[in-house]
Amino acid sequence: MLVTYLAHDLDDPSSWRRVEMLTRGGAQVRVAGFRRGDGPLPQPAMVLGRTANGRMVQRLAAVAAALPRIARLVPPPNGPEVVLARNLEMLMLGAALQRRRPLRLVYELLDIHAMVLGSGAKSRAIRKVEAALMRRASLVVVSSPAFLTRYLDDYGQPKIPSLLVENKPFAEAMPATLTPAPRPGGPLVIGWFGMLRCRFSLDALDRLTRAEPGRFKVILRGKPALDVLPGFHDVMAANPDLEFHGP
Repeated sequence: MLVTYLAHDLDDPSSWRRVEMLTRGGAQVRVAGFRRGDGPLPQPAMVLGRTANGRMVQRLAAVAAALPRIARLVPPPNGPEVVLARNLEMLMLGAALQRRRPLRLVYELLDIHAMVLGSGAKSRAIRKVEAALMRRASLVVVSSPAFLTRYLDDYGQPKIPSLLVENKPFAEAMPATLTPAPRPGGPLVIGWFGMLRCRFSLDALDRLTRAEPGRFKVILRGKPALDVLPGFHDVMAANPDLEFHGP
């Protein structure tokens, strides 16, 4: 089976974890999507353009410009094809592919833009577009049941079959038991890895370590979203119990 994975951000490591998961499951995976960063990608992918975090209007314009390019994806010579579209703008591209050939369209709903949650005309219009596209999909993939109950149900979006795939680490082989190394008298080490863009989490960890200096140490690795956390590096520099080790 060929899975065409449409990723809204090819520079997000979680997109490539999904590709790895699909590959381990036996699928042949090809990737297309937009970039927000620079540097080499882990695997070959069709780059459709560049987008910016949080800028929904710019992202929609980039999707419209990418429609001619997405049409160049050749259907498989035999066997089924599934298009897994990560987030709303990629669902638009997946639906465009579906109009050209038979395939199963899957909506991976992992981020909800604040603009979609409003009660104004613009928010209602975006949700109306999302609803129309969801009716073309066979499945919606979510990382938490709250996406179903607190968003899709609360806002009256179409009810289609859902699949819960929680954000958990996976590996080929794990030991039967994991025993933490003893740290007599040392700090409790907390790790925060990945896309670092939760203001609440950063504030909570900063307050926790300042409340009891030396009892906790927080190691951060990944890509801080400086548009959401503009003071990230200042917080790191001012708190000796917070350590940022880069991407």
